[in-house]
Amino acid sequence: METKPVVIEFTFERATKNTFRYQEVVDAGQPPKIGTIYVQKWVMGNKAPAKLRVTLEPAESA
Repeated sequence: METKPVVIEFTFERATKNTFRYQEVVDAGQPPKIGTIYVQKWVMGNKAPAKLRVTLEPAESA
Protein backbone atom coordinates (compact mmCIF):
# COMPACT_ATOMS: atom_id res chain seq x y z
CA MET A 1 0.00 0.00 0.00
CA GLU A 2 1.45 3.33 -1.05
CA THR A 3 1.39 6.22 1.42
CA LYS A 4 0.16 9.54 0.06
CA PRO A 5 2.25 12.65 0.79
CA VAL A 6 1.01 14.75 3.72
CA VAL A 7 1.18 18.53 3.31
CA ILE A 8 1.43 20.55 6.54
CA GLU A 9 1.41 24.34 6.85
CA PHE A 10 3.22 26.32 9.52
CA THR A 11 3.05 29.96 10.59
CA PHE A 12 5.97 32.00 11.87
CA GLU A 13 5.97 32.25 15.66
CA ARG A 14 9.24 33.91 16.64
CA ALA A 15 12.95 34.22 15.96
CA THR A 16 15.64 32.93 18.29
CA LYS A 17 19.36 33.70 18.07
CA ASN A 18 20.01 31.33 15.16
CA THR A 19 16.61 29.94 14.20
CA PHE A 20 13.08 30.77 13.12
CA ARG A 21 10.34 28.96 15.05
CA TYR A 22 7.17 27.88 13.25
CA GLN A 23 3.94 26.44 14.67
CA GLU A 24 1.79 23.98 12.75
CA VAL A 25 -1.62 25.17 11.55
CA VAL A 26 -3.99 22.54 12.98
CA ASP A 27 -7.56 21.87 11.86
CA ALA A 28 -10.12 22.22 14.65
CA GLY A 29 -10.47 19.02 16.63
CA GLN A 30 -7.36 17.41 15.13
CA PRO A 31 -4.05 16.73 16.90
CA PRO A 32 -0.86 18.22 15.41
CA LYS A 33 1.08 15.99 13.02
CA ILE A 34 4.44 17.63 13.82
CA GLY A 35 3.80 20.60 16.12
CA THR A 36 6.73 23.01 16.18
CA ILE A 37 9.68 23.18 13.81
CA TYR A 38 12.86 25.22 13.97
CA VAL A 39 14.61 26.34 10.79
CA GLN A 40 18.16 27.61 10.87
CA LYS A 41 18.34 31.28 9.81
CA TRP A 42 21.12 30.64 7.29
CA VAL A 43 18.70 28.44 5.31
CA MET A 44 16.07 31.17 4.85
CA GLY A 45 18.21 34.31 4.97
CA ASN A 46 17.61 37.09 7.48
CA LYS A 47 13.86 37.45 6.82
CA ALA A 48 11.50 34.73 8.00
CA PRO A 49 8.64 33.86 5.64
CA ALA A 50 5.25 34.28 7.32
CA LYS A 51 4.26 30.72 6.32
CA LEU A 52 5.98 27.47 5.40
CA ARG A 53 4.61 24.36 3.72
CA VAL A 54 6.20 20.99 4.47
CA THR A 55 5.47 17.83 2.50
CA LEU A 56 6.03 14.49 4.23
CA GLU A 57 6.50 11.37 2.15
CA PRO A 58 8.51 8.18 2.52
CA ALA A 59 12.01 8.40 1.09
CA GLU A 60 11.65 4.83 -0.20
CA SER A 61 9.05 2.10 -0.10
CA ALA A 62 9.34 -0.59 2.55
